[in-house]
Amino acid sequence: MRKKITLVFTRFVECHVKPDKKDDFTHKLRNDVLPILQKQPGFVDLIGLVSENDPERIVSVSSGTASRTQTATIASTTTASRRCSNPA
Repeated sequence: MRKKITLVFTRFVECHVKPDKKDDFTHKLRNDVLPILQKQPGFVDLIGLVSENDPERIVSVSSGTASRTQTATIASTTTASRRCSNPA
């Protein structure tokens, strides 16, 4: 009998956002990145953190679980998150 392997992952994205763009960043994270992540099987949560010492520094943390076959999906979601965080 084969054991089912479940991977637990955490994705950290650190951004430096100008103070006047913080609301735009938060809006994009909530409205563009979060819906993409929520569609992924095993998605647990997305948390945004702002440093008190460096208000331009924002870290978002998302976590979830995935089977071995879902790891390619996780990688493509990470790429989508980067595009939303760092538009060309």
